[in-house]
Amino acid sequence: MSIKVQKLEAKIEKCTEEKRFLDEVNGNLVKNQEKWIETIRKAQAREQATLRLKDEKIEKLQEEIRDLIAHFECQNAIAQAPDLISSDIQGGTILPVASSASSSNSSRSSPVSGTMNGKLK
Repeated sequence: MSIKVQKLEAKIEKCTEEKRFLDEVNGNLVKNQEKWIETIRKAQAREQATLRLKDEKIEKLQEEIRDLIAHFECQNAIAQAPDLISSDIQGGTILPVASSASSSNSSRSSPVSGTMNGKLK
């Protein structure tokens, strides 16, 4: 009977050691998982910030393109105007006027859109 008890005790000891090892492995895996989750969260936050900056830059560039188009349209209108009107306009000043899109986004108004000496809009 004691040989049987000794075999069972050895088996219990072996299983206990294996359980300790597996508990340690599990603990390490959980720590690694938490680290990876945090790493992924940080990467996603950086990606979102990058996307926001990209979208803001695109919006700013689109606004600049609109301003340039308006500027070129004004130049074309001045060039095609009769000489008397053209000479009056060419010495004029462009006054900024907030457009509905830019006034809701920022207080900066377009440097091109507006009136020139009250004669051209």
